[in-house]
Amino acid sequence: MWEPMMRQNMNVLRSRRRDPEAQVPQVRSGVTWELAHGRMQVRTSRGQHSLGTEAMVPVVRMLLEAADGSTTATQVAEATGLRPTVVTQFYDRLWTAGAVELLPGRRPADQQSDEPLRASLSWSGGAVQSVGSTQEALERLGSRKANVYGDGPIAVELRTTLADAGVVADDIDPEALALILWSEDAVSLALELWRDGRSVALLAIGDQGIALSPLLHVDESPCPVCAAATAADTGGSSATLWSQELALGIVVRQMIALLSASDATVWPQQGLCIATDSLATRTTSAWSQPGCPHCSAASEPLEQVPFSVRYEASITIAPARFVSSATIDDHYRPEFLSLQSQMPRWDHCDLFPLPDISPGPDLGPRVAEHPDAPLAVVLRAAVGLHDAANEYGLPKRWAPSAANIGSPRGYVIAGAAGARLSGAYAYVPEKHRLAKLSDVEHDGPDLLVLTSNSGVLEPKYGDRALKLSFLDIGCARAAATTVGSALGMGLSNASVTPSLLRMLREKLALNGSGERIAAVLAVDTTTGHNRPDPTSQRLVDQLPGRHSVGSFAPERVPQDLVEPLLVESFTDVANTGPGSPLLRAVALHFDLSGERIVAARWLPDGEPCPLRKPTDPRLLTVQPATVTGSGIIVLVADLPEIFRQHGESGYFATLQAAGGLFYRFGLRCAAARIETGILGGVIAPALRRALGLDGVSSAPLVACVFGKEPM
Repeated sequence: MWEPMMRQNMNVLRSRRRDPEAQVPQVRSGVTWELAHGRMQVRTSRGQHSLGTEAMVPVVRMLLEAADGSTTATQVAEATGLRPTVVTQFYDRLWTAGAVELLPGRRPADQQSDEPLRASLSWSGGAVQSVGSTQEALERLGSRKANVYGDGPIAVELRTTLADAGVVADDIDPEALALILWSEDAVSLALELWRDGRSVALLAIGDQGIALSPLLHVDESPCPVCAAATAADTGGSSATLWSQELALGIVVRQMIALLSASDATVWPQQGLCIATDSLATRTTSAWSQPGCPHCSAASEPLEQVPFSVRYEASITIAPARFVSSATIDDHYRPEFLSLQSQMPRWDHCDLFPLPDISPGPDLGPRVAEHPDAPLAVVLRAAVGLHDAANEYGLPKRWAPSAANIGSPRGYVIAGAAGARLSGAYAYVPEKHRLAKLSDVEHDGPDLLVLTSNSGVLEPKYGDRALKLSFLDIGCARAAATTVGSALGMGLSNASVTPSLLRMLREKLALNGSGERIAAVLAVDTTTGHNRPDPTSQRLVDQLPGRHSVGSFAPERVPQDLVEPLLVESFTDVANTGPGSPLLRAVALHFDLSGERIVAARWLPDGEPCPLRKPTDPRLLTVQPATVTGSGIIVLVADLPEIFRQHGESGYFATLQAAGGLFYRFGLRCAAARIETGILGGVIAPALRRALGLDGVSSAPLVACVFGKEPM
C-alpha cells in the first residue's frame, strides 16, 4: 500500500536533513517574507511565523534568499561565513514551518517553478510535508490511478484535468480511487465497489452547495449508505455553471492532494461541504448508523444517537497509509513546542514555598521529616514538573499528558483545621509553590481541586482537545491517589454541592477562564487514620524517569504476564466514576514479526475477541511510523448506555477512569520491565472495524502500546 513508501520517503528525508552536503533547500512557491515589529515574518501555507530576533534579521533574509534550489546548505554556509550546523538547523526550522522544501538534488536550470501544478504542490506541500519535495510529489502523482464514475460535463472535465496532472484512469485496479458523481444509483454503485475493497468517494453538486464524502473503504470507514445518510444537504439537483466550475476546482485539488500526498486532505477522516453563495466551508463526519446491515456492529438501532456519541465517533485518526508525516513532525513545530511551557505563574499573588521532595523510592521516610510534605508531593506528582527537562530542553510533567502539555491544573482549598492558613491556593508548577488567590470560609477538610483546561490543547489537537484533557485529568488524579495511598494520606471524593461549586468557581477565578472543575478530593492527613498501601508504595518506586519511552527489545511480552497487570488496574478504577463499570479493554498480541495478531481477548472477563482479518496490515497502522512492540491494548466503553444512565458527565468521568487505568497499568508494567506508551487517545478506523466497534454501540477511548523494555 502507500504507507511503507511514505515511511521510506520520510527516512530518506530525515537522513537528508541531517546531511548538509545533500540538503538543497528551496523556498516553496507562494512563500513571502517581510520585516515587521523588528522580526522577520514568513507567511507559508501553515500560517505566519516569526523568525529570529531583531539582530538576526539580516541573517534570516540572507538565508531565505539563498534557498533557491541551486546550492547545498554547506555551500550556503561557506558563502555566508556561518557554521554549517547553524545553517542546517535554520533550514530545518524553515522546513518545519513549511517555508522550504528539501530537494533530492540541485534544481535543473530549465525547470519552470511557476507551472500551475508544480506551484500548487509546492505551496500546499508545506502544510504536511509527507514527501520531501515537489518533484517527489509529482512522481507519486504520476504513479497513482483513479476513475471517475458518472456522466455529463463535470465528469468529462474531471477526467481531463486529472489526466493532465498525470493521474492514470483505471476502473479495474483495486488500488485505484473511485470518485462517484451523485445520481439515483450512486449509493448502490458505491456500496458494490466498497464491498470489493475499493476506495470510494461520493460527490454531490446542487444549487445550494457541493458535498464531498469522506474517503470510504470497507476496512476503515462506514459504508456508503451511512455516509450518504449523514451527508450535508446540497439542495436541488439543478446546478449552475458556477457551482460546476467550483466543484471541479475543489475536487481536483483534493484528489491531487490525496494522490500525491502533498497536502492535508479531508477525505480520510471527514467530508467537505461548501456553500455556492458564500463559499462557507465546513467539515462533516460520517458514522455507522446503529443497526446498519452493511457496517454496524450494533444489534438494534437507536431512536436518536446523542450528539456527544457522534462527536466521539468522529474523532478517530486515519490509518498510517493516509497520515502524512506532519502528524509526526507536529511535535517539532515551534508553536506546538511552546505550548509545553505555557502555564499559570500567579506572579501577582503571595507565594508560599512547599517542601522540595519528589516522588520515588523511599518516599515515606523523606516525607516524615516535613508535616506539610504529603500534599506537596501529591501536587508535584499530579500537576507538577519533573526536575529533568525533556529531549527539547522543555519542562517535563510527572503525570502523562497530551504532548507534554499541562492541561490539568491543581488548586487547594485550605480549611480552618488544616496545616496552613485558610484560603484558596493555586499550585505554581514552575516554582513548586502555592499562590494564595483569596480568603475563604471553609470548615471542612482541605480540598484538592483538579481542573481541566482544554484550551491549551486546542491549538494542537483541535476537536480532540476536550477528550484528551479529561484523559490527562484521569492520569493526574491517579497520580495523586497513588502517591497519597503510598503515604497513608486519604484522598476521597468530596461531596460537591451547588453552593460549594459556586464558591470554587468564584474563589479560584474560574468563571470565564475556560477551565472545568474535573475532580474535587477531600484530603485527610490525620495520623493513624490511613495506613500506607504497599501496592501504591511499589508503584511510586517506578515514577522517576518512567516517561522516557524508547525502542522495544526484539523479544515478545508473554500474554500471561501483561494481562494480569491490566486486570489488576481495572480493579483500581472499579469505583472511581459512574462510567467505570461500563469500561472494558481488548488486548491484542502480535507475533514475532509484528505483522500478525495472534491473540485477542476482552478484559477483565477474559473472553476471546474474534477478529475479522487478523492478518490485515491496516490493523497495525494504529500510530504512524511507530514500532508496535508486543501488542496494543484498547479501552472501549458502551457510550449509549453511559449517556442513558449518567448523561454527559458520565462520559467525562469514564474518560478519567480510562486515563487513571492506563496510568496504574503503566506503573505496574514498569515494575515488570515492560515499556508502555499511550497512543494519543485515538485508534485507527481499521482497528475499530476489525474489533466490531462502529463508534456508537461501543466506542474506543484510548489505546496503549506495550513491549519488552530494552536491557
